[in-house]
Formats: sequence, structure tokens, C-alpha cells
Amino acid sequence: MDTSPDTIETFCVGERISRSQFYKLRRQGKGPRIYYIGRRPYISPEARREWRQQLQSQSTSQVEGN
Repeated sequence: MDTSPDTIETFCVGERISRSQFYKLRRQGKGPRIYYIGRRPYISPEARREWRQQLQSQSTSQVEGN
């Protein structure tokens, strides 16, 4: 298990989303938590896992709601 944080670029590559999609999700309040070291944003492995779980639970609730 990788414990190193992601930059926005590496997060987007790993999740196969574009940077514009990442920022769109952030504006909607649906993006992962980020933290800063200096002015550079990072996404922790924990935040990535939480984000994935949130997406999965949203998908599950949408399927069950239909």
C-alpha cells in the first residue's frame, strides 16, 4: 500500500480523470480533501480512500433509489 501523498496531477492520472473534471468536482463539493505544503496542494492516501468510498456509496444509493 502506497503511503505517499498525490499531487493533483498524479491523483488525476491514477483516477483517470482530467484536471478540469477534478476542479469541477471540487467546485461541486464532491472532490477529495486536499492539504497544502507551502502553496502546493496534496491529496493524502486516506483522503483518496474516503473519496472513493463516498463515490461508491453515492452510486449504491442511486441504484437502490431507482
